[in-house]
Amino acid sequence: MPTASDLVYDHRTAERAFEQTRSARSAYLPAALPPLDVALGASFLLDHARRLREPELARTLARIPAELLEADPAARIEAAAWALWFAHTSWLAERSGKTDARVRASTLEAATEVKRRMMKVATFALDDHAAATAELASIASGSGHGDLASDLARLARVYDRHRVELESAGPRYRAADARRARELSATILAELGEGSADAETTWREETSRAFQLAEETWDRARKFLHAIDFEHGEERYPSVWSVRPTRAAKRAAAGPDDGGAPDDAEKTE
Repeated sequence: MPTASDLVYDHRTAERAFEQTRSARSAYLPAALPPLDVALGASFLLDHARRLREPELARTLARIPAELLEADPAARIEAAAWALWFAHTSWLAERSGKTDARVRASTLEAATEVKRRMMKVATFALDDHAAATAELASIASGSGHGDLASDLARLARVYDRHRVELESAGPRYRAADARRARELSATILAELGEGSADAETTWREETSRAFQLAEETWDRARKFLHAIDFEHGEERYPSVWSVRPTRAAKRAAAGPDDGGAPDDAEKTE
């Protein structure tokens, strides 16, 4: 089972990758969004792109004829993953950044308190963890209701990644806060209401196309990685679907007409 990456979202890198992959993405038709944590899936792919750049493995892949595997698969996977992350982030922003949005006072109060508590615990327990510190600084800079929803989801992922370190904070650490943060994030997004249907639909479809491109790009490389590492290839280079979906991700994946995936439906490979 792959672990969550410590990569931090980089908007400029993601936007460049989105533009670079425009032609490749256009080959795909919109489909239902995948019932998994899309940002975590993109991060998973970026981790593996980095592994494919390890000298010995990179030399082995470079010997594969171009008609079988396009040159520099690591760069292609990396670009597709960043493009996916950008499309998904833009879709979430479009859903939440509405001028006529209203969040209930009770929701806002609960969300603010959970964020405050989680930030305090994480800042204390992860002081020596450079990547986590950068992520927390980015979360702390958020403002507005849309950012609060995103901040809570990001804090939940920080809690998932660093559970052992966070437990060192003693009674101030509450394991249930990660689940509560996700619940409040989903509640905020729901209360923000519907916005521009056209723009939201566009970014939803772009996320779908970007995911299909990222998955197919990774799967093409995986076939050769499994052949190269016959004994451990399946374990070392799993499908992006091995990133287990959260309930919130499954609900987000439900399109207006498809009804979504049942809570116990998980695609495996």
